[in-house]
Amino acid sequence: TAETNAQKAMKDLADVEATARKEVYKQQEALAALVAVAANEAKSKKDREAAIRKINAISPEYLGNLTLENIKTDASKQALERYNEVLLKTARIKAAKAKLDELENEQIDLETKGTGTETKWYQKLGNYIASGGDYASFSSYEGESVGENFKEKAKELEVRRKALMDLINKSKDEGGVDTDPNSPSTPTT
Repeated sequence: TAETNAQKAMKDLADVEATARKEVYKQQEALAALVAVAANEAKSKKDREAAIRKINAISPEYLGNLTLENIKTDASKQALERYNEVLLKTARIKAAKAKLDELENEQIDLETKGTGTETKWYQKLGNYIASGGDYASFSSYEGESVGENFKEKAKELEVRRKALMDLINKSKDEGGVDTDPNSPSTPTT
């Protein structure tokens, strides 16, 4: 079955979400393990303090205020949740940019090699019938089909790029960080 451009864009977004979640899973698990050690009063104070130092070092901006005294508080829980949210949004940005790179490569292949413009079997059949078996007419119809396929593929890539850019911008607006130093929208300090 042929997928619509919107369906392809939705698939891209689902792929980005899956990639982002996989990327942050291990980081979140490691952080949860450190929090469990820091909050476990049965552990030695030395081990608990070491866990707090590691937590603080992971993200001083979001986790720098956590201490043994406040690790079990709602404020601490909120700081951890906020950090995990930003971590996921940042991973979404990174995954969406990787998908955008793939689409850019597809665009280059489309423009330089005509990849994605090949006539389908049903187009060939229609072109043959329309040409009445005349090779010159058939070739002309084939050329038109390739041109139409080029426009359709270019439109598909544009729809998919727009969906990814919308996700990137939304993630940035919600606190995600673009960690790509080559990104034109990444602030340099």
